[in-house]
Amino acid sequence: MGSVYLGKMHLRWCHSCNLPILEEKACPVCGSTTERVNITPPGDARPAFSGDLELVRKIVDMQFGNGTGDALIPPDSLVLLNRAPDLDRMDEVIIDGEVVGSLRYDIVRGFEFLLRPAGAARISGVATKSIVDLDEGAYRPVMDGASALAVGVLSADREIKKGSQALLRCCGRIFAGGKAKMSAREMLAGNRHGSAVKVRWILPEDYEYRPQKQRTWDEVVEANRGVIERRVQKAIDFVKEQVERYNGKNILVSYSGGKDSLVTLSLAIEAGIEPEMFFINTGIELPETVENAR
Repeated sequence: MGSVYLGKMHLRWCHSCNLPILEEKACPVCGSTTERVNITPPGDARPAFSGDLELVRKIVDMQFGNGTGDALIPPDSLVLLNRAPDLDRMDEVIIDGEVVGSLRYDIVRGFEFLLRPAGAARISGVATKSIVDLDEGAYRPVMDGASALAVGVLSADREIKKGSQALLRCCGRIFAGGKAKMSAREMLAGNRHGSAVKVRWILPEDYEYRPQKQRTWDEVVEANRGVIERRVQKAIDFVKEQVERYNGKNILVSYSGGKDSLVTLSLAIEAGIEPEMFFINTGIELPETVENAR
């Protein structure tokens, strides 16, 4: 099924500066052409916080071996998370203008990291878990779109279970990945029949991971200052128009304790308004959220 776009995707990237750029097709810093980041609609990307990064590194280490978390997200990396539709929760992880994978949670399996080709290239040299080694004769069929058959499996991480993520390696290089259709024991059983791994992605042969210059969030804000200020002024003008429309009566801001309502309250105050603020306690709010509202 094709992606459904409910509005314009605003996130772009300047690969010359290695900076995320909002809206602008030319980088405000260097003038280079920016490229749209290929994220899942509706494209609600946000900065990744330290807790987010610690969680991603932890899950990646558990799945693919110690050190893979830092290989995927080096220290001081500038990372974005994009909320993607899923049954429970899924966040795409964006580094250097590429989606390197998705952190997925479901109530049965818990947290799981779904690698993308760009992420696989980053951890290829250090991954020690979830790996299925294939015979050289199986390489080309998989690159051409076939599943990895059990008959071509040379070895497999014994922790691989049916339904878990598996990385396909040949001649020392991770080149594809997908979902295991059988356990490691079944892959190496005597009959060797059937599909071992359903391939979900392939790392192009000409893809090469090259570490990029690290940037700070201060640099991101400065690069996007023009767009941010235009958006702020447009919002303030809209608030003023609505206040005038209703003669300044019963001006309320609904506050949930989240980032969106906080920005709404801030913009109303910047518009010169002193609104009444109300908070709805649903009964399942965290104590910190209620205290924040108070």
